[in-house]
Amino acid sequence: MKIRVGDIVKVGPMGTGTYMVTDLEAYDAHYMEFDGMPAKIPNAVMLVCLDDFSAPQPMNKEWIEVVSNAGG
Repeated sequence: MKIRVGDIVKVGPMGTGTYMVTDLEAYDAHYMEFDGMPAKIPNAVMLVCLDDFSAPQPMNKEWIEVVSNAGG
């Protein structure tokens, strides 16, 4: 299943918590590229936790299970 911005997802293997996909490109704010931009993380997306409204965090697509697609 294709992951889209706005999808509601669970993160495995435990599947606890509810998250929303906020960006299809993931970045690591702790590591900067030579141009001063955050380093991209391959095969990952950015998620925000809907249970505690923490800041978006990167997550590998391998661990994501889509619960509800954006737009229906």
